[in-house]
Amino acid sequence: RDGRANSGANAAAWQAYVRGGGNIITEYQASDEVFNAVFDAQVAQGGGNGQCGDNISPAVRKTLNDPFWQANQGLPALEDRTGCGADLSAYPGITPLGGWDANSVSLAYRDLGAGRVWLVESDWQDQDDSWTEESRVLMRHMILNGRGAGVALGALEGFGHHGNCETFNGCNDAQTCANAACENAGHGPALSFNEGLCGDLTAALPGFNCSLFFGLDPLNLEVNWNDGEGCNIPVAYDVMCAPEPLVGAPEANADCANNPLWAPVACATGEWVWSSDRAFQDLASAEANQALWTTAGRCSLDGTGWVSTQQFIMANCNQAWFHIGGRFTGDCGGHDGSTVYRHVLDAQGCYDYRDLPIPALPPPN
Repeated sequence: RDGRANSGANAAAWQAYVRGGGNIITEYQASDEVFNAVFDAQVAQGGGNGQCGDNISPAVRKTLNDPFWQANQGLPALEDRTGCGADLSAYPGITPLGGWDANSVSLAYRDLGAGRVWLVESDWQDQDDSWTEESRVLMRHMILNGRGAGVALGALEGFGHHGNCETFNGCNDAQTCANAACENAGHGPALSFNEGLCGDLTAALPGFNCSLFFGLDPLNLEVNWNDGEGCNIPVAYDVMCAPEPLVGAPEANADCANNPLWAPVACATGEWVWSSDRAFQDLASAEANQALWTTAGRCSLDGTGWVSTQQFIMANCNQAWFHIGGRFTGDCGGHDGSTVYRHVLDAQGCYDYRDLPIPALPPPN
């Protein structure tokens, strides 16, 4: 916890370490500084919880289908002597693994590139006599296990899509171009990447190459297109890919418990469940049309169901979105920019959302 004072100065080194496959494990009230440094975020420290018993084993377990708990499911639950720390519930993009109760998070992780940040809100470094064997086993797992190494396509290789000079064109965004580049190289989807402009990068980085796709076809790539002169087109570069292509594709797996794109709902909320299409203004029709969403905390109205592991940003709230149930039912207003997650209620209703954009505005009549 003593190193958190230098988090700003160490941000670039920590990011590079994690992207390259390193693991970071946080401690009591240090998670916010580390998280902000590694993920360029601005989270605030959550409220204090726990008994300061030093243990990292949570009183309430979450995301039970995660490999972390699959590997450690035989350990008994810890009902007392929990560690103390600050609630992680509001951290974006995390996978919650446990908390002091159903509405808090004390143990979680988030990946970057080939590495992982384990967020542990517990005073575990005190090494008091209350430390349990269960916590030792979980700590050992975190030390020895992370995301796993990725395959780098090269820091001087950029990937865009033919079209105009201002956008990602057929890719629509950098993530899709990065995924296509990984598929072209025979690997799984992109784990991480940077975004930039071809001409700027070519001028700044000697040897930089810009390659462009046609028709979003991973096999139709114009390699070393040009140096961006006269067309400073956006590219994804320094792409890190999963080592192997996804097999048995998640899109063919409606079983949420065995679909890596989905995780169990983390909590219940009385608000902030949405339809992204006002033609579907109830839970059933929004879910049936893949228009059901929830927001920060990855909660649902009754605490059940599944949410996407990927986060999205709400757009066109005032024109297209509808607030379903809970405290308020009615048209969305003023929530553009909010973090949202796809949501399903049926445990056999999950789907591959990776190439599905948040619905845009309908065309004018």
